[in-house]
Amino acid sequence: MNLKFLTSIALSSIMIISVSCSNSQKAIDKDNSQVNTEEYSPLENIPNYAVDFTATADDQSWQLSVTFDEELIFIDRTNNIQFSILELTKEVAQGANVVHLFGRNALYEVKVIIDVVECNKSGKEVNIMVRKLNGNKEFDYSGCGVYRGDPKIHDVWALHELNGEKINPEKFPREFPHFEFDLAQQKMSGFAGCNQVNGNIRFDYNKIIIEPLISTRMYCSETSDIENEILKILRSNPVYKIKDSHLYLEIPGGSIILRKVD
Repeated sequence: MNLKFLTSIALSSIMIISVSCSNSQKAIDKDNSQVNTEEYSPLENIPNYAVDFTATADDQSWQLSVTFDEELIFIDRTNNIQFSILELTKEVAQGANVVHLFGRNALYEVKVIIDVVECNKSGKEVNIMVRKLNGNKEFDYSGCGVYRGDPKIHDVWALHELNGEKINPEKFPREFPHFEFDLAQQKMSGFAGCNQVNGNIRFDYNKIIIEPLISTRMYCSETSDIENEILKILRSNPVYKIKDSHLYLEIPGGSIILRKVD
């Protein structure tokens, strides 16, 4: 059973779980018995593939998750705080990728700052302010978080366009450039036009980072120039987005469009 088949089953299950979630604001306050705790979805029930960003304290006393649907889930085990907010306001500092998130429900208001400062090698520093609306009490948190990557990237993709030009498959006598992104293993592998490539993947806000990107060392006179341009873009932490079964990878002065392999 191949990876793509397993992937389609896993992602289909995730989509079903995500769609079934309630659209109501949810919160638990152990000091307020009027809250309907049955509507609350515990953090542990959020599937990993649905989570865009997650952060924790060093001692695991609190945990934050933000889904791709921009639902925020927060748990503070020390102060018995746990709540979920569906509608978030997001602001991104231009040129810096410092992300500000704001939201509130009937019981809590939250402000989150995801900094560009790195922690624990591949994470981002996170500062959180939670304010309890009943009594106006504030709690401040600092920790480390990571972006997990869009689950739709977990697939096999073939080259479609390079720097705005469609690529003719006849230029590649061996095989057409293609890449497989495996979020479960945090790996990328594929064929860049002349050489096999592979690397570890991680994510920043709207960027994919492949490092180290390793390739074999064959020379192909007809396709090496195309491959070199592809590798330059992949090694430059491109901004990525997925739209209409196409994966867009862009850097200043260069872009790749990949199409999903059926």
